[in-house]
Amino acid sequence: MSSSRWDRTSDNFSMWRMLDGYATDRKLELFCCACCDRLLADLPEAAFHHAIQCLEAFADDLNEMSALFDAHERAKIVHQRVRPNVMTVEPGDVISDAANPHSVHDLHYARRVGGRTGVITDDRRLQIRLLRDIFGNPFRPIAINPAWLTWRDGTVGKLAQTIYDDRRFDLLPILADALQEASCTNGEILQHCHAPGPHVRGCWVVDLLLGKE
Repeated sequence: MSSSRWDRTSDNFSMWRMLDGYATDRKLELFCCACCDRLLADLPEAAFHHAIQCLEAFADDLNEMSALFDAHERAKIVHQRVRPNVMTVEPGDVISDAANPHSVHDLHYARRVGGRTGVITDDRRLQIRLLRDIFGNPFRPIAINPAWLTWRDGTVGKLAQTIYDDRRFDLLPILADALQEASCTNGEILQHCHAPGPHVRGCWVVDLLLGKE
């Protein structure tokens, strides 16, 4: 696969093969969270939401393995009781498994979680967009100019942190404006900030500005 093919491909499995050896544990965990989040709208059970929140916190080293294990066990119990019959995929199973502390570091497992939410074409397309949002383009690594982060008392970094902490991805165009004022001319960064998304926690531009891998 080449840089241009990564941008054009509709083959999510080829993208996964490329990520082998490139994806960090944190990125994989956040990808699992993003896939599972797509199912949460129809799931009122708090245990499922809590499991994803615990996995996100674990990805950022804000949670111990014991808390993740406990969330996983609670989600499993709820899933055994709640069996939705209107979906071809068992969302509770996907969510409880995604928070499984024994498998969150496994690239093949992350691929399987994504694949299980990608049962229909639209969901598979969504998975591809999530991969591009979280991992950017592995063939075109981008470095930031430290001057962007010191402009106006760290405005860019503060804005990126707000977007990350509060999931305020609607502020990405404002982040792009701030970057331009800070003399950023990188087209990929600016275009991604203006792209319709979806944008999720782990978005490569926000991570780049915050020094997260």
